[in-house]
Amino acid sequence: MTSVGLSSYEGDGARQALKAVSDGIAPCSGGFAITAKGEKMKITKVAAGKPTGVGDESVAFVLDADMDGEGTGSFTVEVVRVGSLVSTYYAVDFASMQSGTTSAVPLPVIDTQVRKLK
Repeated sequence: MTSVGLSSYEGDGARQALKAVSDGIAPCSGGFAITAKGEKMKITKVAAGKPTGVGDESVAFVLDADMDGEGTGSFTVEVVRVGSLVSTYYAVDFASMQSGTTSAVPLPVIDTQVRKLK
């Protein structure tokens, strides 16, 4: 499954947002807890990934989440800036979660979205 988010910024906001994501990877490497829509989730690890290099700049990371004590799920995230727009891609392969396999964000999804943003 791949989810895509899109944000628009004024001025230098998009560049600053991407820098904040990049700068946040190392400090979050040991994990953290979040609550989203009333659901608690524990992120156990965050590690830098290899970005595709599309767009004006991009950053990628992999985060591991505790799946309610049923193992760990690895989510791959790539954040891409095109001008004042930032697109965020989240990918996970639910079928391979038990094996610990990390899924990649499909390059055709990123390429198609970036072409639309240019």
